[in-house]
Amino acid sequence: MFCSNIRACPVHSSMRPETLKVIQQQLTAMKAVQETKDDEEVKKIMDEYMFCFRNCYTEAEIVNHITQKIPSSVPAEVRNFCQGFIAVIDKDLRDVYLKDAEDCASERMSQARDTSEEAKRSQGEASTSHKCEPNCDK
Repeated sequence: MFCSNIRACPVHSSMRPETLKVIQQQLTAMKAVQETKDDEEVKKIMDEYMFCFRNCYTEAEIVNHITQKIPSSVPAEVRNFCQGFIAVIDKDLRDVYLKDAEDCASERMSQARDTSEEAKRSQGEASTSHKCEPNCDK
């Protein structure tokens, strides 16, 4: 789920303006860091961090996302980097961001559950195109 327009996204539309401001500030800071790097691997990792902050991921989601996308990344290092970026946010704004990140994570999990339950229902539907005979292998 990638939001090119954070305000139009169903997950982000209920976020407080403070959180959107924090996200924009973090993206600006991350972009500045990324521009100073020459290593393509580091630039790719920064792209993934920006994706995570743009989508208001929790720390756990960030660690999971980046370690899946970039197998060479070390979870503890990803967590430390994430905590470093979150730590520079003003405490009150940080608390707002973290609360909204938890809410977004819950919404994402709810959407994933809905999709999987729908898939389970469709898998359970009987097919009428085949009628089994005794000793049928289908």
